Amino acid sequence: MKKGRTKTVLLSKNFLSMPEIRGILDYARSRQWILRVPRMLNLAEEARNWQGDGVISDNECAMKELKARGIAIVGLTDLPPELLRNADILLASDDNRIGTMAADYFLHRGYRNFVCAAVNLRRTAFLRRIGESGFRSETIDFALDSCPGQYGKELESVLRKTPRPFCVFCDNDFDAAVVADAAGSVGLRIPEDIAILGVGNESFFSNPSALALSSVDSRLYERAFCAAKCMEQLLDGELPRREANGGEPTIFRFAPSGIVERESTDFYAVETPRLRKMVHFLQENAPSQFFRVSELAGKFLLTESSVYRAFRARFGISPKQFLLEERLRMAQRRLADTDDTISAVADSCGFPGPGALHYAFRRKFGCSPNEWRQADPVGRNRYGHLYGDGFTRCRVCAARRQAAGASPPDRIR
Repeated sequence: MKKGRTKTVLLSKNFLSMPEIRGILDYARSRQWILRVPRMLNLAEEARNWQGDGVISDNECAMKELKARGIAIVGLTDLPPELLRNADILLASDDNRIGTMAADYFLHRGYRNFVCAAVNLRRTAFLRRIGESGFRSETIDFALDSCPGQYGKELESVLRKTPRPFCVFCDNDFDAAVVADAAGSVGLRIPEDIAILGVGNESFFSNPSALALSSVDSRLYERAFCAAKCMEQLLDGELPRREANGGEPTIFRFAPSGIVERESTDFYAVETPRLRKMVHFLQENAPSQFFRVSELAGKFLLTESSVYRAFRARFGISPKQFLLEERLRMAQRRLADTDDTISAVADSCGFPGPGALHYAFRRKFGCSPNEWRQADPVGRNRYGHLYGDGFTRCRVCAARRQAAGASPPDRIR
């Protein structure tokens, strides 16, 4: 089609993800598209009868018919087979990285009892990393979106029989909310008995009034924004159609930016009473600027080498590293929830001064405290804080790319 002409695009969404919808709408408005968003009950009919320029979809509705009519197709996932077989471009999450990140996070938190309610590559990656660490995970092999109906009792049975404390990795935030409800039904405390982690960082599910759920931020907004931009480039001839690409779709994969920690995982799984008390002591005293391992050892009647061994065996890091991570977590909360100066944040979180906070923050997260505070508020999320090496670099760069016109990541094929 002629470059610059107004595009008419159908948004065929089977699952209403607000970050994805916002991303597509923001781009469509900036380019003055005619964007059709049908009711979910009419998705198949709308797709079959669509006569516009393109379709952005996460489902299989009328894919063969759309392709046969030469309508451009951009997919928001690579899972539905018909979408995979007919789309010109697919933008998908890096499910291998998501599963691995979730496993590493729970292992870092000291968990030894695991339940995996994720599917496909997320499950495979999660189970592989847990196995590599010498543990095994229970799996939930039924659809959680059927609970609390057909499988409600079965889910409750899994939760009851799993040794405590344990963690559950869910495929998405909707499933995480289902697990949280089931945990409450059987009397499990969150996070003391069960820690729950979802995927997507969907605010509707992640921030309910009763319990805030932790989630892997899979960059839904950015992925959808880039999907809309790919549609524009596809229609303008700047990206190849499937036929010009050897009959294969162009696939872009988005790595997760990190884990947004909230109440549902705010717990260290430590069975040993003495180590649990040491962890609690460090958390309580993190704001204090003066700390020596010898003081911790003396308080709990241990040698310094015993303290080091205990922390490395359970968390894979030294007591000082554990304390530094707690201080950085506190600093993130203060940066998100207050307008305190960097100097005040450093002082309240146990750092000798703003320079020490700046150095530790940049070394851990790839940006300064001020850069993190000024990053995209949707990605930073004022109701939680992110965990994961390099996540802030992703968020800061994403915000800057968006301001200049977002571009997708490297293509897969």
